[in-house]
Amino acid sequence: MELHKQVATSTNIYMAQESEKARLQETCNESDHGVYTRHVDGELRSILATHVDDGTCCCKTEDDYKHLIQGLRETYEVKDMGDLEYVVGIRVTRDREKRTLRMTQTEYIDNMLETYAKYEESKWRPSEVPYISGVQLTKKMCPTTEGDMQEMSDKPYRAAIGSLLYLSLSTRPDIAASVATCARYMSNPGREHWQAVKKIFRYLQATRHLGLVYRPATENACLLEAFSDSDWAANRDDRRSTTGYLFKLNGCTISWRSKLQPTVALSSTEAEYMASSAAAREVIWLRNLLQEIFHKPLKSRTVVNASAQLHSEEKTTTMPPAKMNIDNTGAIDLASNPVHHERTKHIDIRHHFIREQVTEFKTLKLKYVESKLNDADMLTKTTIPVREFQQCRSRVLGQ
Repeated sequence: MELHKQVATSTNIYMAQESEKARLQETCNESDHGVYTRHVDGELRSILATHVDDGTCCCKTEDDYKHLIQGLRETYEVKDMGDLEYVVGIRVTRDREKRTLRMTQTEYIDNMLETYAKYEESKWRPSEVPYISGVQLTKKMCPTTEGDMQEMSDKPYRAAIGSLLYLSLSTRPDIAASVATCARYMSNPGREHWQAVKKIFRYLQATRHLGLVYRPATENACLLEAFSDSDWAANRDDRRSTTGYLFKLNGCTISWRSKLQPTVALSSTEAEYMASSAAAREVIWLRNLLQEIFHKPLKSRTVVNASAQLHSEEKTTTMPPAKMNIDNTGAIDLASNPVHHERTKHIDIRHHFIREQVTEFKTLKLKYVESKLNDADMLTKTTIPVREFQQCRSRVLGQ
């Protein structure tokens, strides 16, 4: 049995003295200072995740939960808020028969749609996708005349983007690419940009109930799996590509990102290579986080100086390499081959970070996947056909 509870404290636990933390028998996670874990004889007994003065805990048994609460109450004013149902704007629903946990923001979406309803002539007409098919937003759509600027002056574009960003970062990766694209034009949005924002609202009207679903691990589930993708030269303004990556833990989505690449890529292979390198950095952090939580040692290399001779040793690992799915064989070959050649010598050194993780530290194992099965596809493009978008969404959200 596992318990998911919510607590509130009057003090930030991270700022507490070390002696107070020791009494809790909770270890602060070095990868995330808001996460605390307690192990007994090497077995994980409880996890406490804090956000300012709020906390969410997961305990193995009722006794473990009582131990945690009693330890907190010795130092802090703690309010036991019962089973976890609602935290930082996210509704948490458990189905114990099906053994699923669902995270949704239906109330948040309803409030947002009501707030911006007056800017829509009629009720929000449902849409199947969060983007306008066949339309690519550019700076040329920004207002240049006094009349156009006056027309957009009363539109709450920045506020709407802020509300949508929180949603896209919390439980709705399916709108991440559309929101990120619209966010590029916050300084001077035009009529077409505002229509694109309202399209996202219409999509949310049709999918207000959707969210992330988590299930127990299966025997065939991959512990940590990554999907990396890019849309080469997609930005019409400066021809920079879009990076998208998504991570799953035991088949359930836990992390994702959609953003413009910092430099222009000269080929689709280079764009995919840069995207996979960005994803590799996230892999390192996630592996370290999992290592500290579950006490699974990672492979590390140590060098010992003995009699003026250097000897290298490798520790064994109990955590397998993270599998990264990429839909470009050229990028896979580039990451797996440490030899520089004419076509890659111009690439910034930082992007070669992935080579070290693949060939030396073995933290990553690259695998080719078809574009239609790449779950990161929806994080880079706003031109995906409806059916393919919905299939990708189902895999990502776990519906």
